[in-house]
Amino acid sequence: MSKKSRKIRDSLKRRHSNRIVKSGVKSTVSELKKAVAGKETVPAGEILKKVCRQIDKAASKGVIHSNTAARKKSRLTKKVNSIV
Repeated sequence: MSKKSRKIRDSLKRRHSNRIVKSGVKSTVSELKKAVAGKETVPAGEILKKVCRQIDKAASKGVIHSNTAARKKSRLTKKVNSIV
């Protein structure tokens, strides 16, 4: 059995942690969409803050591109504002 190179091991670690971050963002976004669909204004506003914080962290760590983060936040904010 051959040893994995350091570069391969590091990329696997990064991939694993990036997937965790992306998954967390996706699950919170779906939670927000459910709140918007149910026209729950107060929980939607609170969840939006949580989602924006997660998206910003993901962008700052390079998990997602900064423009992608801005686009996601903008679209989600629009959705929440539409029910208010």
